[in-house]
Amino acid sequence: DRLGIAATIVEDGTEAVAGVLGRAADGEPYDIVFMDVQMPTMDGLEATQTIRLKKAAIRQPYIVALTANAMEGDRERCLEAGCDDYLAKPVRREDIADALNRFQAAVPDASPHDWHQGPDGAGLEAKTSEVGAKALSRIRLA
Repeated sequence: DRLGIAATIVEDGTEAVAGVLGRAADGEPYDIVFMDVQMPTMDGLEATQTIRLKKAAIRQPYIVALTANAMEGDRERCLEAGCDDYLAKPVRREDIADALNRFQAAVPDASPHDWHQGPDGAGLEAKTSEVGAKALSRIRLA
């Protein structure tokens, strides 16, 4: 809310896939998804692969894998499954800001943002230009 971003939280990978596909079908696709790798029912890598299989049918979101595993090869496994980025838990505000900056760099029509921790340390803020504010309003987290 502090960023003007609409966030959706789901309980498992099946709900994540349904949410991404449902929003895309409704014409309001997610731009970025923070996907927990270790979820019940369907893990985040399987959910990502399922979303990626629909590449011709929907606009694909930028997917950031979140995992407690920080062992060698985990990042590569996430990227091979179709994730665009990877964050190891525990995730700090600065990590999310860095991931948002990488998202902005990867999306061709995204305007530059300077994501940083808020002055009170309670959350992230974005310093935006007038054009940047428009791009920011399109970002939704899942």
